[in-house]
Amino acid sequence: MTEQIIDVAAPAPMPPRGQWIPLLIAAVAVVSLLVGAGATGSALFMAGWRPPAVQQYTLLIVMKPDATTDQTAAVDAVLRKVPDGGELVFHSKAQAIAKMKEIMGDVPLPDTMSEATASEYFELPVRTNRSICDGVPEISKMSGVKDAGVEKAPTATEPKAAMFCR
Repeated sequence: MTEQIIDVAAPAPMPPRGQWIPLLIAAVAVVSLLVGAGATGSALFMAGWRPPAVQQYTLLIVMKPDATTDQTAAVDAVLRKVPDGGELVFHSKAQAIAKMKEIMGDVPLPDTMSEATASEYFELPVRTNRSICDGVPEISKMSGVKDAGVEKAPTATEPKAAMFCR
């Protein structure tokens, strides 16, 4: 009798069981985070949470009648650095009196109102979504400054408004 040699190949190794489970858990966690963030953002948006609207304001800085040119120049330098500020306009005492006469119309100005008692002032348009009085109290404390305030232009739904920031 002849002996037959049978070559029996060893069975292929089986992949380790459960190797894909951590990957599946990580994928489910990432999807859950994304769905949760989207739902939260949608809920906040629908509830009315939005970035504040950009508004147009005019920053008004009134100098004391006896303010020096150095004090006025210092305020001018600070106002030119205001973020989101537009073109800075300086009004002399004569321009302030002319503006007052324009506002008063036919009514004569009081005797106490003259160039000697008038104040120079600055107007700075600001377009921002931040608090309208940001930085204004610091400017109002500068030497030579009489008052500092903000004037808000009227819109279709809101009237003109003015406020002093202290």
